[in-house]
Amino acid sequence: MPSRNVRRSAAAARKGSVRPKAQRSSLTAEAYEALKHRILTGDFSPGQYLNETDIAETLEIGRTPVHQALQRLHLEGLVKVVPRKGVIIQLDTLDQVKEVLEARSAIEPQLVRQAAAHVTEQDLAELESIISRSIRTPTIDFYVEKDRAFHAKLISLSQNRILGDFVRTLHERSLRYSLIQMWQTAGASARADEDHLAILAALRNRDGNAAMKAMRQHLESLSGRLYMPMARKSA
Repeated sequence: MPSRNVRRSAAAARKGSVRPKAQRSSLTAEAYEALKHRILTGDFSPGQYLNETDIAETLEIGRTPVHQALQRLHLEGLVKVVPRKGVIIQLDTLDQVKEVLEARSAIEPQLVRQAAAHVTEQDLAELESIISRSIRTPTIDFYVEKDRAFHAKLISLSQNRILGDFVRTLHERSLRYSLIQMWQTAGASARADEDHLAILAALRNRDGNAAMKAMRQHLESLSGRLYMPMARKSA
């Protein structure tokens, strides 16, 4: 039977306190993705308080990787770290959501225009496959992964990593509110697919200007469909 010290060492290793640096980095990435997924899909609600210890126990990951993941999410605007109090899931105001969408509109169309110069037939097939994804009973998780996959692919095709990383953060920050709107407005998800197909058609023609215009119209449509239901609720 293992000694108490051996058992303590094994437990410490599982918690990540004695893991090599590369392994801790991997655990941080794992915690980051798990937490972001729960935020984007609404498992963690805006305004909700979180506790690092509870998160670590839930994810079965040490507190250090969880702490580092939360710091990254804080920089991305998805959570707010309050010293000695915990972590709050960020609750953006209506004006902040509008600002995020305006920032996306200023950059994302340009990235799609650049993507038209690099897209291959394989890329086009992958984008079409993402748009055509469907399940019998759609869930928030399904919409999150579908939308993230489509926009992430477009961003990667631009081959502009700096602006791409920035836009990816903006997209994910606004995604939660897009999902709220999807569940409130009939046909919103179908309209998103139509917008994505218009972008895909422009890319298929290698028409950068048309792709840029289609993306701008997509974001303007999203802003209009999202802003009005939220404005009515806040009135």
